[in-house]
Amino acid sequence: MDQSQLLELARQTVTYMTPLIVGGALAKVGEDTLDGAQTLAQRTWGVLRRAFQQNEGAEAALTLYKLKPDDPGRAQIVEGEVVAVLEQQPQLISELQELVSAAHQLGLLAPQDKRKHSVTISDNASAGVVVAGDLQGGIHVGTLSQDRVQGDKVMGNKVVNYGAPRPADTNPDHLRRLIDINTRRLRVLEEQSKRFGYSVPPHIETEIEDIRADIARLEALLKG
Repeated sequence: MDQSQLLELARQTVTYMTPLIVGGALAKVGEDTLDGAQTLAQRTWGVLRRAFQQNEGAEAALTLYKLKPDDPGRAQIVEGEVVAVLEQQPQLISELQELVSAAHQLGLLAPQDKRKHSVTISDNASAGVVVAGDLQGGIHVGTLSQDRVQGDKVMGNKVVNYGAPRPADTNPDHLRRLIDINTRRLRVLEEQSKRFGYSVPPHIETEIEDIRADIARLEALLKG
């Protein structure tokens, strides 16, 4: 498989796992269950944990993802780690392909031709619902400020309610914790970037830039 195919396999794996983890599918890992989706989640999680063993950065990324699976940034990091592992352990490809196929059979992944959407946001619109899938065609963005965004995010067959963002907490201890969390995420991403070399996926480069900017912003707030 070429890298684009590996990326798609990793993306599909994380796509069906995210709502399952949010729904508590990993809460009883190791226990027998008749629920097909929960069984699939536990099997997939076992494969990922086994594949990431002895890779400190990958294990850290997986742990952070489990704690907050609906964070797109953490999900993307795990996708990148999956690609890196598959390149080093190609024998896992067929195993993940089988799991992805099972996810399709259970209806946890939409057919390829149904994931295409055309979205237009303009004229100072406020976004209420974001639908997972590929966005194609013209996307026109007017003025959309973060403090106006609210509503639900649709992921697979689960709906995760975010609501309106809360005001930023500028307490020094809180800012230091945010800087520490961002720094740890940045280190994982930088390690991934080095592994990919010149073929680093765009989303990793973008995430690195965003985190560095966020760290600079938080440090500025801390200095006051």
